Amino acid sequence: MSDLIRVLKIAGMYTAVTLGAGFASGQELLAFFVSHGGKGFAGLLLSGALFSLVGWAVLEICHVKKLNSYNEFIAYIMGRKLGWFIEYSGALFLFVLFAAMIAGGGALGNQVFGAPGAAGGGVLIILCFFTFMTGTDFVVKINAVLAPVLVLGGIFIGVYTFYQNIQPAFFDYGALVRHDWAMSSVVYTAYNLVTAIAVLASIRELVRNRAVAFAGGLLGGLSLMILGLCLSLPLYLAHNSIRAFQIPMLELIASHGAALEYFYFFILAVAIYTTAVGNCFAFLEWFKSKSGLGGLGGIDKRLAMAIICVLGFAAGQVGFSNFVTGVYPVFAVAGMFEIIVILAVFVLIRMGLYNDKLKMK
Repeated sequence: MSDLIRVLKIAGMYTAVTLGAGFASGQELLAFFVSHGGKGFAGLLLSGALFSLVGWAVLEICHVKKLNSYNEFIAYIMGRKLGWFIEYSGALFLFVLFAAMIAGGGALGNQVFGAPGAAGGGVLIILCFFTFMTGTDFVVKINAVLAPVLVLGGIFIGVYTFYQNIQPAFFDYGALVRHDWAMSSVVYTAYNLVTAIAVLASIRELVRNRAVAFAGGLLGGLSLMILGLCLSLPLYLAHNSIRAFQIPMLELIASHGAALEYFYFFILAVAIYTTAVGNCFAFLEWFKSKSGLGGLGGIDKRLAMAIICVLGFAAGQVGFSNFVTGVYPVFAVAGMFEIIVILAVFVLIRMGLYNDKLKMK
């Protein structure tokens, strides 16, 4: 496998696990960036830079120190006692995001076809279960293939709808515009990195050298930033008319014809599916490391997957928008702390000053 293929696979996995229903639907972009007016675009640039830098740092630390899992990575950079809180917070958020994607699948089916929320969520659960049964390699491959489709399709939709809506006046922000755009950007990036780090720490076999680590992290972060900018432009123009919908981007696109609406329905479905698979895969890997490989602590692998899928379906009934605005930011505290420690350790390792004796304490 060439280094280029390795970089594309890493960037695809990184992008796919971060771009879920919240991002591609427009919910997260509205809440954390567009609501800040023009400053929100500066926030997207800051977020992209953080994604690139932290992704590079995680991949390089795992490569240099030969760390093969999320719990090994956390134990190495923080020690077991301090890392316990971060590790379990990250694992819980992996499951929360999986449940949120189930809710997103239900919201998507309801808004496009008028189907009950449980129907869309049920279809996604079935797809995820059979994907998990094919093994780890297939999960990586499916994300590597679908992530470029998601990014390129999202960029096309964003640019097209922006130019189609260029004539209406920009809405009057008034009191809507907040001045804490930088903090909003950091909060968004932090809670997304809680899960992205868990996935990146599980794919060390793809990182053959430091150059691959750098390129994989950079390409993943740039993909997220460019897609975010392209999707935020039309949302910025049409904010007043679409902000009340669970999937605002789809509502905006629906006004441009059924063909474009169904095309973006496919793009959004891919985003939901890849994020659900990526997060549940990482959660299962963490669970295996805690309960023992093979029998999963006495539980058959297929039964464990089925239980997680059923629990995710039940939790997904909370509602998609409630996850984005109410649940996600709670995990930002753990994410911010994790970012600070990772970057500090990364710099110290590069300077040759980090004490490896801290590992596993």
